[in-house]
Amino acid sequence: SSGMCLKDIVLHNHKDRKKQPMKIGLNDKPTYALSQISDPAPLFFNINKIDENIFEGVAFAGQTKITRRLEFDVKTGAINNSVLVENIDPQFKGLSLDISETTLENATGGNFLMPALEHQEFILNQENKVERVNNSAANEAINKEYKQVSLLALGSQYFTSAVVDKSQVIPGAIIVGGKDAKILSAQLQYKPILGQNSMSLSWIQYSGAKDFEHLEKIEPLFAKIVNFGILEAISKFLLLNLKWWHSLVGNWGVAIILLTLLVR
Repeated sequence: SSGMCLKDIVLHNHKDRKKQPMKIGLNDKPTYALSQISDPAPLFFNINKIDENIFEGVAFAGQTKITRRLEFDVKTGAINNSVLVENIDPQFKGLSLDISETTLENATGGNFLMPALEHQEFILNQENKVERVNNSAANEAINKEYKQVSLLALGSQYFTSAVVDKSQVIPGAIIVGGKDAKILSAQLQYKPILGQNSMSLSWIQYSGAKDFEHLEKIEPLFAKIVNFGILEAISKFLLLNLKWWHSLVGNWGVAIILLTLLVR
């Protein structure tokens, strides 16, 4: 397997505004591929199926052995990853985990008065601070590096592909895109600690809808992907109330009317 990535995946339960299913890994650089920092080509893994939802692969970079284990959570759609790197040699610079997707056609950056309904953005959580980089509003190429990143996401208005890191080795990140870019790329980079012969890595990856409650159940840090704007506390309160009314009446229109009456 090339990088133990996701390729040619169609999520039939998640549809966009045009009622088309969400698609993952439909380009020349499939998403969640693992490679060396020094070589962008994905590592080749020999994969064994451990269980119905558990897969384990082994790859080599020179004398360095990389073992990656994927465990699919059928309830949430998330994938738990664990990676063991052994026998690290001096030429080994580290591992890179790549999230990539094709640039959306007709995507716009929007403005304060008219937000864009279709745009793509990078999202990072760095030292407990969330940064959003709107790729669709970029007037030039984007090529930025970050340190100590715990959340990295790439997505559109309604969908996202994201990783929450759980490793002891805190990764850096690189985002590449911007004006005229055909493929957007967000990479987590794990570098070995000097003097250590091995390192253990772990993360959770998720591709799907930006559903606040669902993301929070998977991992609270994923919930930061949802952008509530400057009135975050009020927005969350209204959202929870709206969903509560909908659970009672089963109709979004009626739920909105009842919430409006409540606010008044």
